[in-house]
Amino acid sequence: GVLGAERGALHQLGDEGLALEGEWTSMPYVKEAQLGYAIAALAPGNDPDAMVKRLEGILTNYRDHGVPEELFASTKRRLIADQELSRNSIASLAADWADTIAVDREPSIAYEQELIGRITLADVNRVAKRYLDVSHAVVGSLTPSANASQSAAPAPAGQNRENPLGKQPTIAH
Repeated sequence: GVLGAERGALHQLGDEGLALEGEWTSMPYVKEAQLGYAIAALAPGNDPDAMVKRLEGILTNYRDHGVPEELFASTKRRLIADQELSRNSIASLAADWADTIAVDREPSIAYEQELIGRITLADVNRVAKRYLDVSHAVVGSLTPSANASQSAAPAPAGQNRENPLGKQPTIAH
């Protein structure tokens, strides 16, 4: 959708060198319990707290000022085109049909494309105003390191971060 679009602000974090990658992931599979989250993968030494503020700023901007019309239009075209292109592969077409019928509970891909075609920018902006409220966000930072183990206690806040790209331990087989 719009939040995960390659032309969108989250994806541009990677394009602009502010993160290794930025993306939006959503899991709208159960109407009563939907989940969406923004992710930014940072290089070692970057400040995760500063990135959290940047991510919150991006989502708040979409909520307060709406989605740019060009981004909305290009995303809508891409969603429909991707479904059309899936016809070129048996596996992709089967996956689209499975998603359409089992997950989206729509009777056909053509009908789902019709529904996508009916969505307006006003619809997207109304949903953004309602659901992109960062005060309800659960925030976490994952900091990988070469010396981490599954049973190790987390490092205290403010402690120097390990160098995950430093020399790796030798593993004997």
